[in-house]
Amino acid sequence: TPAVSVDAGTFVNFNLGSTPFRRLPPQGASSFQRTVERNREMKVLLDSGRMAGRILPTSGAGGLRIDGMSLDWVSGFPSAVLSGCLLTRGKWYFEVTVQRRGQASQLGWADMAFAGSSMGGQGVGDDRSSWAYDGERCVRWHDGSLPYGRPWYPGNVIGFAVDMDTREMQFSLGGAFDRPNGVAWSGFSCEGGLTPGFTLQGSTFTVNFGQSVFRHPGGPDGRYRSIWSWFQERLPALGRLTGGSLPRGLTST
Repeated sequence: TPAVSVDAGTFVNFNLGSTPFRRLPPQGASSFQRTVERNREMKVLLDSGRMAGRILPTSGAGGLRIDGMSLDWVSGFPSAVLSGCLLTRGKWYFEVTVQRRGQASQLGWADMAFAGSSMGGQGVGDDRSSWAYDGERCVRWHDGSLPYGRPWYPGNVIGFAVDMDTREMQFSLGGAFDRPNGVAWSGFSCEGGLTPGFTLQGSTFTVNFGQSVFRHPGGPDGRYRSIWSWFQERLPALGRLTGGSLPRGLTST
C-alpha cells in the first residue's frame, strides 16, 4: 500500500488516481485508485454468488413479484436492485419498458449504502444514496424531488444512462434525451459505485440490461455500453476465482 515518511512541517499532497495525473503513468499501469475500484467491483460480484445478474428485493419483498427481468407490483412500496453489479468507471446504459403505469414508481440508480423501506415509504431516490426518474409524477428524486421529464405510459421505453467518469446521469423516453428529459444530475458523488435500482407502486415493468437487443442503443452519444457487457467482461476472472462455477443467469441469454 502507498506509504511516505516526512519531516515535521512538510506538506505532501497524494494523488492516488482520483484526479488526472500531471504525468502519464507507464503504459499498461493502473492507478492505485483504479486498482481499489476493480477489487471492490469483484468483491461485490463474488459476494452475490449465484444471484449475480438477477434483480433482488432490498425491502418489501412480499410486495414485488420478480420473474426474470419482469417486475410486477403487488403491495406496499417495494424496492429492488441488480445483484452483483458495481459501476465505478465508464459509460453505462439500460432500458425499461412500461407494461402497466402506476402511481409513484421511482426507477434509476442506487449506491452501496441504499436499502429502502417499504413500510417507511422510502424508495429509490428518497435518500442520498439513490437517484430516480418518476414518469408517473414527472419528477426526479434524490433526497427530495424536483420537476423533471415526460410522463411515461404502457409501451414506452425508458433509457437510463450514467457516465461514471464525468458523474452525469441522464434519462430518455422513447430514445429522446432532449428536455424535459436528458441530464438529471451532474457532479454527483456516491458510496462505492452504482447499480440499477427500482421502486414500484401500482406498476409493472420489463428490464433489459442488454441481454436482448436495445430499442435505442448507445445512450445519448452512441458510446454508452450495456450493463450486460459489464458482467460479461468479468466472467473470465470470476471463473478463475470460483474454479469455473458461474451464475447461470450470466452464462446464457
